[in-house]
Amino acid sequence: MPTGVDQKLELSRMIRERYSPIKREEKDSIVDGIEQFLKSAMSPRTPMHTILMDAAKLIHRNFEFQYVSIAVKDPVDEKFRYIVALGLTPSAEAAYKEIRYSHADLFDESVFPSTKVSTYTHFYMAEDAPYKPGEEKSYTRPSLLSMTRANSDDMLEGDYIDVFMQGYVRDITGYFELAGTRSGKLPSKTTIRWMELIASLLSTIEAHRGGWKA
Repeated sequence: MPTGVDQKLELSRMIRERYSPIKREEKDSIVDGIEQFLKSAMSPRTPMHTILMDAAKLIHRNFEFQYVSIAVKDPVDEKFRYIVALGLTPSAEAAYKEIRYSHADLFDESVFPSTKVSTYTHFYMAEDAPYKPGEEKSYTRPSLLSMTRANSDDMLEGDYIDVFMQGYVRDITGYFELAGTRSGKLPSKTTIRWMELIASLLSTIEAHRGGWKA
């Protein structure tokens, strides 16, 4: 029968093994990525464009989205424009960066119908054609925009997710646009929560730096 000392030693061994940095889990790489991102982002020498690009890379590397874009509100004309984009073809990326949206445009459900997932996240279904005429060229594979959803959990070419960044007075300062999962399936709830956390971190950084142009 194990003694109290033996039990304590076994418990100590179990705790060390459970929390060992050698025994890594999938979420460990995400946490490591966020830590490295914050170290760079909090430096006053890091340009805002670099911070946004690093955030896009963090998402693209650690989650299953094939296409990641980030748009922010220009403090001059208060229109949202895409600053960085990853995974897109050069022509689609160029088309993205030509787009400008006012706040009214962004939340016009007659043009961009969406399903509200949470306070911060909206899902846009391909069946609703959530884009303006001519914006088809901002998709990497526009010929697939008319695909039929065979299964309810499929992620189609025309689907996308916007995760909004909010300022202190709950004003929208920017958003992530996410599309095209590598599995071809809808992202998990946990993935969306990670996206909302990263959006919240970026909002805090933006407020700390005094704006996206700072």
